[in-house]
Amino acid sequence: MPFGEEVFRYFLAIERKRSERSGRSPVLLLLDIQRQSGVSSRLHPSIARMLFAALRRSLRETDLIGWYRDEEVVAAILTQFTHEPLRDASEAIVQRVRRALRDSVPPAVERQLSLGAYQLPPRVNR
Repeated sequence: MPFGEEVFRYFLAIERKRSERSGRSPVLLLLDIQRQSGVSSRLHPSIARMLFAALRRSLRETDLIGWYRDEEVVAAILTQFTHEPLRDASEAIVQRVRRALRDSVPPAVERQLSLGAYQLPPRVNR
């Protein structure tokens, strides 16, 4: 079962603090469906299940999967990822997840998906 938004954001905060100590930035993966204006922003439960299943198949067991925004934006935290910039790794992650999505969701849904990978810089304490 994926984490709800509150729990997911709590884990995101923990990973950011962990990255301050380790110097290894986590990667935040966001998966959203582009919607037309006036259409409900909630993901249908069956589509959400397909998205979470695709993420589970394409990511590591240690990565955290949940709602970035409850019932609207699906997300994953790729923990203790890398010291290096995300450029090359980002493309590989996105491609691997896209392949899993292609095998999991109807083509009409896949065309509406927006997928991005973002390396989270450590917070600077002042």
